[in-house]
Amino acid sequence: VGIIYGKRDAHVFAGLHMGWSPPRVSSAYTPLGTALPVSPETSVNYELGTRVAPTKWVRGEITGFILLFQNQVVPGTNALGAQLVDGGPTRHLGVESAATVGVGKALKWPLIVDVGARYTFQRATFVGGPYDGNLLSYAPLQIVNANLDVEHPIGVGGQVTYSHLTSQFADSSDTRATDATGQYGLIPPH
Repeated sequence: VGIIYGKRDAHVFAGLHMGWSPPRVSSAYTPLGTALPVSPETSVNYELGTRVAPTKWVRGEITGFILLFQNQVVPGTNALGAQLVDGGPTRHLGVESAATVGVGKALKWPLIVDVGARYTFQRATFVGGPYDGNLLSYAPLQIVNANLDVEHPIGVGGQVTYSHLTSQFADSSDTRATDATGQYGLIPPH
């Protein structure tokens, strides 16, 4: 369910979304050869944000969000190796923003030249259970993207993109020391 209030070039929006993924089989099997089941993944997601376009060549957006998972399927490890496991309840709190400048449109060029930037801050943590308060694996706190899009009116175009992710953990225990398999430890920013 969502709602938008305002005009096309400046408005606020809010949404309430229910997420569900069906139960599935993990990528690992027991020593007896039976597949390890993974429970359904369920969540309630809230968002509140605003979008503005003060001119025909500048637009921006900022959105705050909360994702509450009753069960989130996460990468796990055990004696059988890496697999998907039930992570239990998790909470994602964050904000994301984006801005685009249509340089080609602003300068009245015959081709599209857009410069854009996106930033996301998200703190995704386990809520309860053995990993209570730990950050989810493969969930960096910050992501920054910048791009340059160029498109000629005949339909030929290209894009150059820069992405930066802050450090993240490879396991649910938030282990800092890395191991040779890459299944545990802190993944540095890249």
